Amino acid sequence: MQHTRTNAEINVCLRTWNVNGRLADHEAVCDFVRPFEPASSASPHVRSSGGGGVDAGEHHPMTLDDAPDVFVVSLQELVPLTTHNVVMGEEKSREHAEYWTEAIVAALAQVYAQPYSCLAARSLVGVFTLVAAKTLHLPYVRDLSTDTLAIGYGGVLANKAVVAVRLQLYAARFLFIGAHLAAGVSKARDRNEGFHRVLQSLFSGELQHTRARIPISQLTTVGVALSSPSFLHGGGGGGDGGGGGDQYDDVCCL
Repeated sequence: MQHTRTNAEINVCLRTWNVNGRLADHEAVCDFVRPFEPASSASPHVRSSGGGGVDAGEHHPMTLDDAPDVFVVSLQELVPLTTHNVVMGEEKSREHAEYWTEAIVAALAQVYAQPYSCLAARSLVGVFTLVAAKTLHLPYVRDLSTDTLAIGYGGVLANKAVVAVRLQLYAARFLFIGAHLAAGVSKARDRNEGFHRVLQSLFSGELQHTRARIPISQLTTVGVALSSPSFLHGGGGGGDGGGGGDQYDDVCCL
């Protein structure tokens, strides 16, 4: 039997946002995911109990015809990084992650007027990573799993952390890394060294991490007629292979 190989382009959109522990309303999330010209003013649509705003940031122009095949979001400071939240804040982190998962996937479906599926969404204290894709690609997603690393105080606490998602879409292998590393100009060397250490440690036995494989049958589809997507909890651990960027066709760190 003769097999035909076809090459196709996959449009991947990456967005990152330090939300300072706040929850944005639907309009602000739609602004965050839609293609639009860079805006300099802060969004007025952010829910907060303490005043102030969260600026959704500037985005490069993109037209609706370029609706992303894969949409990746990394949030930092998903919850306020208080001592309590860092040590005991798993429940609040999970609640905020559930809120953002539903809000982002619903916004994608509305803005791009087509169904998207949440492939994976996971948090570790203040870091949240979500990967969504057009539902038409769902049958071609394989080897989907997530990993988290706590890289804060003493290499144990998650005041600084990483949440990663790896998958294969068609023949391409992707690794998406949402990271909250050391801040400040003086910490540039630390950030670079930390990134390379994280890259080698993801999906291996190093550092403190928890891994989850997500069966494709558990993926949640959200169409234009909006429903409530479920937050995906990985079932079970394990997995083959370790870290290292040479396993992937594309490695993206947000």
